[in-house]
Amino acid sequence: MSWNRELLWKAEAALVLAVIPERNRTRCHPRCAGVASCSVAAARAGWTVRIAEADDAGALVDLVHAYVVEANPRLIELTGRTIVAADEAEARRWVSASRAEGAITVLALDSRSALGTGTLRQLEAGVAEFKRIYVRPQFRGSGMGATLLDELLGLARCRGARVVRLDSAPFQLCAHALYRSYGFVERGPYRGAEVPEDLVNVWHFFELTLDLADR
Repeated sequence: MSWNRELLWKAEAALVLAVIPERNRTRCHPRCAGVASCSVAAARAGWTVRIAEADDAGALVDLVHAYVVEANPRLIELTGRTIVAADEAEARRWVSASRAEGAITVLALDSRSALGTGTLRQLEAGVAEFKRIYVRPQFRGSGMGATLLDELLGLARCRGARVVRLDSAPFQLCAHALYRSYGFVERGPYRGAEVPEDLVNVWHFFELTLDLADR
């Protein structure tokens, strides 16, 4: 299949940027300062964002599974293959492994269900990575993705990160526009990225250098 990433991005970016809210970024997370609350939990239209706890494992598995179920048909269309099996057992394994390695996951939720998520893990000293940033389709355009990103950036600063990296599939154009609006720039593949070697040429890799004055 022939397609032009830059042309696709330009066509969609103007629409996406119009719904990205003005950001009120977190400089450091309350948990690092000893605040009892587990997160900033800023309300946005009936939902909040907070750090996931052990009791949230089931909700996180549902979100990670939904992420893969949505992504796999697009991956097959664009690359002819998938990376992760779309089954709950694989999602459960990923959630469990992330928690075991000390990653922090944030969760967007309303009074009834989990709506979005994102995970922060450490790649090396001073370098953090964001993984599995996902918002259920019906809540896209609400500012939830930006709120999750704000929370993750606050946690990364709190952990002493100087650089944040992430990878993103070629069809995730709305996410690319959001990352660019925060100052992320594209770069080559980085050590620790969980992208198969045969897909790195079509994948997107982003990096943000955190402003020392904003730490």
